[in-house]
Amino acid sequence: MINPLKEWRMKFETNSLASHDFVSFFHSSASNFIQIEQKANSDLGSYNFDERNAKHGVIELIEKFICGDNSQSFLERLKSRASEASVCGRVFKIGEPTYSCRECSMDPTCVLCSSCFKKSSHRLHKYKMSTSGGGGCCDCGDSEAWKRDPSCEEHSAIIPEILDSTIVTDKNDKCSEIVFKAILNYCVKNLQIQSDSSLAELGESEDEDVYCTILYNDETHTFEQATNPSVESILLRDIDLQQVVSVEPSVFAFITSSTV
Repeated sequence: MINPLKEWRMKFETNSLASHDFVSFFHSSASNFIQIEQKANSDLGSYNFDERNAKHGVIELIEKFICGDNSQSFLERLKSRASEASVCGRVFKIGEPTYSCRECSMDPTCVLCSSCFKKSSHRLHKYKMSTSGGGGCCDCGDSEAWKRDPSCEEHSAIIPEILDSTIVTDKNDKCSEIVFKAILNYCVKNLQIQSDSSLAELGESEDEDVYCTILYNDETHTFEQATNPSVESILLRDIDLQQVVSVEPSVFAFITSSTV
């Protein structure tokens, strides 16, 4: 496989490099790392992904384009300059106590771990103590989770350090913007399913565009919080929502039909 790094750098210096250059590279190189094998007496197949060579042939090239030839040294310097987290993020274990402030939390899913609660102003407010079923994390330091006093004494004392501009330059930023835009475009195009892909096998009429979207929720948001934004987005795009099905507590299926 041809190494395109030199061409990317030349185009970047002449301001002619665009995200489609990377998308074309992803398309042309994908077949080198994925082998699809057809199953006997079936339309389905299995695939093998060569992760080791994909990392060498794609990921490491992108790292060198963004970070320079000595990309690992650049990433290590970034890591060493990273400041201590200003949010807690402690993941709860089964049976661990959690605390929700009735006065300040944005919703009942916004909770504190025991350590942060004892160091916060919320201990003097009206609060509710619960027992975690496992999963979820402490929201201390997350300003979007609290109406006021988002941090305990420990995390409020941490001021995020401004990253040294001598490490991350404007060139790094511009390279990253081009690459990340290409990655997102490539993912969106390849995750889309054509309307006639396999709907006939599901018993749908050939002239009706019907889609099923699976949404995986986290362990901190309710059914309504997870589905409402998606429903609103679907309706705004002129698609009729036919049904919202809860497959299990954290998985929702949206059955929709296109009207465009």
